[in-house]
Amino acid sequence: MFNNPFLKKDPLLEAVKAAQADGDIRRAAENIVNEEFGVYSRKAVVREELSAYDARLEETYKSLKEGWEG
Repeated sequence: MFNNPFLKKDPLLEAVKAAQADGDIRRAAENIVNEEFGVYSRKAVVREELSAYDARLEETYKSLKEGWEG
């Protein structure tokens, strides 16, 4: 907006933006995996399938993060 050379980037603001972006990616991954498993949240997953759910969530999160950044 303004090209003021005396203004510095706020590191706290940058950290908040990065955390928000990471949260958005995590929520998108959760929505995808919930739809695949046919549940509304992790709490509704059958105990025997929790490890598969968590593994799929991490896999989806990593692939979305690569796509988001790349």
